Amino acid sequence: MKVKKIFSLNTLSKRKDNLPIILPAILNQCDLLYVNLINYYDDEIPDILNNDKIIINRWGVAGSEYRFYNYNDCDDDTYYFTIDDDILYPLDYSDVLIENMKLYNNEAVCCVHFSNLISLKGDNVYRNRTGVNFKLELKQNTKAMIAGIGTACFYKKNVKINLSDFKVPNMSDPYVANFLKKQSINIIAIKRKELWMKSLNEFGVSIFGNNPLKEIDKVLKEVFL
Repeated sequence: MKVKKIFSLNTLSKRKDNLPIILPAILNQCDLLYVNLINYYDDEIPDILNNDKIIINRWGVAGSEYRFYNYNDCDDDTYYFTIDDDILYPLDYSDVLIENMKLYNNEAVCCVHFSNLISLKGDNVYRNRTGVNFKLELKQNTKAMIAGIGTACFYKKNVKINLSDFKVPNMSDPYVANFLKKQSINIIAIKRKELWMKSLNEFGVSIFGNNPLKEIDKVLKEVFL
């Protein structure tokens, strides 16, 4: 069976002007792209989404976790990439991520953006964290505690993720960190040059909304304390 490269993107109508910038590179390197139009995407569907490689899901209110809506529809031999609508991904993005995944026998989750918790004591555990932004150089592969899910790759056969396990919306990063820790799966931030990935316009909106810090801390402390 052919190993597949499947991408899943959440996008807001206010960021639709980013799609012509992002999608050419993605469509050139994927077998299939799920596009989740979220939070009452009432605008006309952009022409660029009229592509045989694209499957569109439309949602009313939906959080960042909906990038995993189709995860369990995929064959086991699938690399599943979760991406954002405010990042420019390079032409070799999937090849580089897969090359790194193979270094760990596809038994890790590889990412670009990541963070680590400084301390698990007291409140504001998630707020008081450190990490390396996806735009910055990382000189060597680095084990991380929390992956930035907009820059992550999963090998379906080896990672269990169910949308129903995300109990609070817009908490993809901490929930996935929790799930992976429970499965004894490492998160590896890959080495790269500065600006290998670039930021795009957020158009004054955020997919993630107001993060419920107390709930995030609870989810993280459950597995890292």
